[in-house]
Amino acid sequence: MISASLRGLWARKLRTILTAVAVVLGVAMVAGTLVMGDTVRKAFDRYYASYDAGTTAVVKGKLAVTDSDQSVPPAIPASLVQKIAAIPGVQLAGGRIEDTAQLIDRRGQVIGGDAPQFGYSIVSGSRPFIAGQKNASPVP
Repeated sequence: MISASLRGLWARKLRTILTAVAVVLGVAMVAGTLVMGDTVRKAFDRYYASYDAGTTAVVKGKLAVTDSDQSVPPAIPASLVQKIAAIPGVQLAGGRIEDTAQLIDRRGQVIGGDAPQFGYSIVSGSRPFIAGQKNASPVP
């Protein structure tokens, strides 16, 4: 039986080679996809784990009504941020603005693509967070 199979493979060399190439390419594509997916997942896990590192407390506005379109809590007044900064022992207090933002070139065309574009404010007195950099403090 083995000799008959080998003779059949030898008689159809091109089909055998192309089948082997297809199997190798398929396995390589699946392995590459799994490796890339795990790499991206771990990068996001590291980023979100260190995002609030060093933050002891976060003050957020309370939602009066829950809506599927509104997942961001309402803003708190700037006077509350100043009151929190005046509390003894507080090293850094600052408001943060998060929203969608688009970069526009000189002709008024949007730079980027269709992917969501987020804009964040930076609290003065803090070092900007750079993913992967050691001893970087994330923006609170």
